[in-house]
Amino acid sequence: MNEVESEFPYRPKWSVIVWVTLFFGVGAAVIGHAASVQDTSLPIFRVLGLSPSHAGAVLWVMFGLCTGFVAVGLFLAVFRLLVSQRIALTANSVILPASRWTSRESAVEYSKITSLRFMEVRGQRFIKVSYQGGSFTITESQMPSESDFNMVVSVIEQRSGAPRT
Repeated sequence: MNEVESEFPYRPKWSVIVWVTLFFGVGAAVIGHAASVQDTSLPIFRVLGLSPSHAGAVLWVMFGLCTGFVAVGLFLAVFRLLVSQRIALTANSVILPASRWTSRESAVEYSKITSLRFMEVRGQRFIKVSYQGGSFTITESQMPSESDFNMVVSVIEQRSGAPRT
């Protein structure tokens, strides 16, 4: 195997994990308390009024959703601690995680890359690297920095010669 020229950790950022968990944790606490003491109707935008029983049900559903997002945040924290992933560049290949949920890696030769699909959704940037035998989507937010993402994309584009769609 070729010597690694550059490598980058590929994982959720602590700031995102902490803020999401705290935000929805506070939301769960506030909404859970409101649901437990709910005994009046709940006006929604001064247009729709819910009876006390319906209002309580809506608040309990919102509590459940907030609690679910807290669980996702905790899962991501454990995942970040236990699973090490990276993206590495060599002279002949890019080393990618074999899947989102494992530390296993897959070395993809630049010559086997068939296309690069760049996507942007609400400011989040992704590039789907399609190659003979599979594909992997590199997410900018999982990279250490925007410049690292740009560098990886640039190197893959230059060395693979694959069309960007």
